[in-house]
Amino acid sequence: MENVISTIRHPLRDAEVREKFTSILAEILVLNAEDIKPASRLVSDLDADSIAFLELTYRLRQDFGLDIPDAKADEETLRMPLLEGLERLEKQLGGTTLFEFMKEESVRPGGDDPEVRQRMLRMFHDTMKEPDFAHQLRTAVGDAREDVNASRAVGHLVLELRRTPELAAALRDVLAKDPDLASQVAVLESEAVQESLQGSPLPSRDLFSLWREVGGSSRARERMAYIRVKQLAALMSTEVPKGYQPDAAVTSLQLRDLFSFITVDTYVRYILFLSARQALRNAVGAKEPPVEPREPATRVQPDA
Repeated sequence: MENVISTIRHPLRDAEVREKFTSILAEILVLNAEDIKPASRLVSDLDADSIAFLELTYRLRQDFGLDIPDAKADEETLRMPLLEGLERLEKQLGGTTLFEFMKEESVRPGGDDPEVRQRMLRMFHDTMKEPDFAHQLRTAVGDAREDVNASRAVGHLVLELRRTPELAAALRDVLAKDPDLASQVAVLESEAVQESLQGSPLPSRDLFSLWREVGGSSRARERMAYIRVKQLAALMSTEVPKGYQPDAAVTSLQLRDLFSFITVDTYVRYILFLSARQALRNAVGAKEPPVEPREPATRVQPDA
């Protein structure tokens, strides 16, 4: 999602968020702001506990104006295997929690680890060869007729697939089998090209976040099976915490283990992600007729 929304003017800036978040964290944890570094892990380096994380959620709402669902994970959920725990939280909350954001970060095919990228691209290539890929792409194109956000996602996904050498041929094969789909996709892709040319050139987009936006989120479990603990740590901009085996699969972790990987930088990226997502939702809403206003689908009212 963060890649789709990069075309919207970002309401916050990295330096601004980092300075403000560091100040909030120092206040909550009673620390000197100078001692809080981007790579500082909240639990092992800064001694943050569950109360501190709850207070952080409150301050992100209050100080940054972010719409964040309450991650009310009980001990049973926290002790569940990582993927099962994430799925339970997502079903309960219906929104993007810090845990879900970390999951999305962990399956990015970029970062500084070329091994992760190549594994991910091979997996994506295999996915594109399956009949289900074409079916989901057709469904996404249909949704795009009614939804500006879906239209952007499909257009930018196809644009990124074409400019990824390992995947371009697979895309051509899919579209060659369905000329009508190819024609509809070409229109959306053309719009994405025009949008990308406006202003400064946009960076390469995250295929997996884009694919999730057009209906491919069901493959998150399969993607995470390729990630090892040391690669999760690298994508979270930290070292492997003590007590964890670097070469173990992340699927061997429990949900609560994710707390050990959360750094100050993780939270800064999370804030930027939520801020940009909220800006897009507001921008799309402003373009819709002021008839029958709807609440965002991901908004969750706190329990009574």
